[in-house]
Amino acid sequence: MTDALKTYMSRNVPRYTSYPTAPHFSKAIGSKEYAHWLAALPPEKPVSLYLHVPYCRELCWYCGCNMKLAKKDAPVAQYAQTLNREIDLLAGHLPDRMAITHLHWGGGTPTALVPDDLERAMQAVRANFNITADAD
Repeated sequence: MTDALKTYMSRNVPRYTSYPTAPHFSKAIGSKEYAHWLAALPPEKPVSLYLHVPYCRELCWYCGCNMKLAKKDAPVAQYAQTLNREIDLLAGHLPDRMAITHLHWGGGTPTALVPDDLERAMQAVRANFNITADAD
């Protein structure tokens, strides 16, 4: 192992299992502040979108994520419906239809969603945002 890799691997870094990360949550920030921040985004600048699915079908031995095991489809399907409503709600607070340059799925395992639910979520994204041709 190289010295550079050893140095990199020995660093303490935050875990990105939630956003914002846990130390940044505060009761001082509520829905009004959040809506104000969204409305103040420059409409000509693209945004990044993170879609969180906190379910897994099985537990990975290395996992440190905050997730729930889902042996049944019903809770995951209900979450998928909520996710679609959240996408619509978020877009409704933006100053305009915005471009997305980065779209990331995370949480537990997004593939805990059945393919139809994944497609409906992407339809909600496409209905509310412009995904750039070179988006990640």
